[in-house]
Amino acid sequence: MGNFSLIRWVCFRPWLEAGGPGALPRQVQATFGPVGAHLPLARQVAASVDAWLLALCQQRQRTGLALRMAQDGAWLAALRQDMQARLAPSAQVQRQHTWLGWRMEAELLRLVRLLEGPEMEQEVQLWDERFWALAASLIRLGQAYQALVEAQGEAQAQRSYREAAARAWQRATRE
Repeated sequence: MGNFSLIRWVCFRPWLEAGGPGALPRQVQATFGPVGAHLPLARQVAASVDAWLLALCQQRQRTGLALRMAQDGAWLAALRQDMQARLAPSAQVQRQHTWLGWRMEAELLRLVRLLEGPEMEQEVQLWDERFWALAASLIRLGQAYQALVEAQGEAQAQRSYREAAARAWQRATRE
C-alpha cells in the first residue's frame, strides 16, 4: 500500500484548490448533496486539518494499521458508506449541537478511511469520486465546527475540536 493515503491527500489538495475541476456530475450531486456550493468551506477545513491528518496517516502507516484495516471487512463496509454520506442541511446540523463534538470525531475518522481505503474492486470508484467524498467530509466537519461556534462560542468550539481530534487519533492508532 505504501504511502497511498499521503499521495491521495497531496493530489486532492490541488484538486480542491482548483474548485473540483470539471463539471459537477449529477451523480455526485445526487450522492453527496450540494458540495459544489460549499467548496470554499472544504478548502478552509482542509488547510486546518492538513498537518494533523498527514501525521496521523504517517503514524498509521508506520505501525501497519493502514494496511491491516484496509483488509478488514467491517472497515471496508464503513468505507462504502463513507462514499455515500450526504451533507446534512445546515438547520439540522445546528439543532444537533450537543452531538457536534462526536460528529467532528466521526468526520475526522471518515477522512482517514477515505484516504487509506483501497479502490473498490467491484465498483468502479474513480479518484474524482473519492475526492468529492473527501470534500463532502471536510464540509460536514466545517459545518459542525461552525455550528459549535454559534452555539458555544469560538473558545469552546476550539476546545471541542481539539478533544474530537484527540479521540479520533486515539481510535485511529489502536488496533
